[in-house]
Amino acid sequence: MLNTTEKMAGGLLFASMALTIMSHFLPLIPFWLPGLIAWLSGVLLVSGATVEQKKISTVLLLIGIVGWCWAWFLGVPVDWQKASSMNQNLITLFVGVHFLRLVALPDSHEEERLPRGEKAFITTFLGLHTLGAVINMSAVILVGDRISKHEKLTKVQAMLLVRALASAAFWSPFFAAFGAAMAFAENSSLVIVLGAGLFIALIALGISFLEFKKEAAKNVESFVGFPIHFDAFKIPLMLALLVLLVHYLFPGFKVITSIALLSSLMTLVILEKRKGLVLAVQDFSEHVTIQLPGMRGELLLFLSAGLLGSGLSALIEGLSITLPITELTGISAVAVLGCMLLASRLGVHPVISIAVVGGWFLSLDPDHTLLATMFLFSWGIGVCINPFSGINLIMLGRYQTLGKDIVRWNTVYALKLYAVASVILISQGYWLGL
Repeated sequence: MLNTTEKMAGGLLFASMALTIMSHFLPLIPFWLPGLIAWLSGVLLVSGATVEQKKISTVLLLIGIVGWCWAWFLGVPVDWQKASSMNQNLITLFVGVHFLRLVALPDSHEEERLPRGEKAFITTFLGLHTLGAVINMSAVILVGDRISKHEKLTKVQAMLLVRALASAAFWSPFFAAFGAAMAFAENSSLVIVLGAGLFIALIALGISFLEFKKEAAKNVESFVGFPIHFDAFKIPLMLALLVLLVHYLFPGFKVITSIALLSSLMTLVILEKRKGLVLAVQDFSEHVTIQLPGMRGELLLFLSAGLLGSGLSALIEGLSITLPITELTGISAVAVLGCMLLASRLGVHPVISIAVVGGWFLSLDPDHTLLATMFLFSWGIGVCINPFSGINLIMLGRYQTLGKDIVRWNTVYALKLYAVASVILISQGYWLGL
């Protein structure tokens, strides 16, 4: 049972999201207030974090503080408001979509026979990909628990879980990757960014299918998948259409904010329809106080990465460091993406790379569409080869699949996707006249 401190932290986290959304309608709300509340929530939750989460967050915080102190010594004023709210939009997005877990999960179909063969491979990949695009890693646990109920996950099943979820980061507005990218590229063209992401996601499915089929013909034919039903996609598709509609009608309204707002409201409406108003409010409130504290790992990472990014950005300004590139073009985006993927392979989480590179590019006034596409590609490919990414840690802790095995299995896959991403970035740069 959660203690009072954790319940309070959940309430603060919800208040942080609500104030961020309200600040777009009420300019009187200072932009730093939601960030400050999120930090307070993080402080209350840190005692329950794992040793690994504490270590990573502490290292990031220390580097960020050193960056700010050094920058201050060089004459750069310390902007504590920026430091406290650097990743607030990302946190708002993550809290908002967290509520979808109350309504977006399909029935488990416990008694239904699991499908097999090539069709099962494709439908399971697409189904997990679509669900994961909205409810993130909850979809992996839903599918993974069912297909591993009677025997350990096979290599093909483990790879499908990782790749199907990771490739959703290429395009899903409900993914943390999107929030991280939009923090530095909020003026990007949503149609172009999502179009490029959907294209490479389909390529990822094709590459995975052909890889497994070539390695051993029986891999795909004997594959045991998950029973996917159309009902499972109604809520995700409805939400996606609403987000696109709001973006079309109100282009000045931030996509991240609309996703968080619509996710919360849709959850309440659906719960009320299913259970009635009293039970709906009760379930929603319990989610705030019981489930939100469970995202302490992500919260600590986002907060510390935000301080890191702002500190390094200030230090770069103070040192007057000039980038090896003077503008973001298709070619330079390919080079930067390669460096970000190398960092992921070495264990640096994409959210950290994006914070650092995003702060770096602030002085160049880059094209936001190309920048956002590059960031989403770095996340979708990078988490597959990062032994410390959330999905790989779940595979280890829940399904006993070693991170080093997942990285080894995905290295060639990542190189293939990097080649595809390079072609897309160069083509996009040419299309945008860069």
